[in-house]
Amino acid sequence: IAMIFSKWVAATAGLFACAVSGSNAQDKFTADKVVAVVGQSVVLYSEVERYSKALVEQSKQQGYTSQRDPRCEALEHLIIQKLLYNQSQIDSLTVPMDRVAERVQQLVERGSVAALEMYYHKPIFNIREELRETIEEGAYASEMERTIKDKVHVTPGEVEKFVKGMSKDSVPIIPEQY
Repeated sequence: IAMIFSKWVAATAGLFACAVSGSNAQDKFTADKVVAVVGQSVVLYSEVERYSKALVEQSKQQGYTSQRDPRCEALEHLIIQKLLYNQSQIDSLTVPMDRVAERVQQLVERGSVAALEMYYHKPIFNIREELRETIEEGAYASEMERTIKDKVHVTPGEVEKFVKGMSKDSVPIIPEQY
């Protein structure tokens, strides 16, 4: 991931500088930024922000506090999802599209159309398309993860043997959380 990120920074720094230098000082604003590229997929700054806000809300509802920065957690999750999605495309996995359409409809019905348009600052047809793409990508990533996990069989004895074989210094200390 670090190598992908460093290559991305080097490649996009020049493009971003060209894009910004071509406009007047009054016209400078950022609509969105690409923060990571995984295969043919990009992770946008707006996606990271939206997902980090959702993580914060979810942790508040569950009464859980993380020591990690929510943006880092969001970026990590989105990169892993993009990796799984890209691998699912390589492996030609299939996902029933009716599930995707159902999920989009559920999200739209959860709130009012006007509230959604106000939140996303877009018309409902654009929101539906973005939701469909996001949910479809998530469905492919979940299917790929399930496929990978189905191939892994680890017994409790193997885990115990692995942990006992580790040196005490290499075992991370994880604080208790309530």
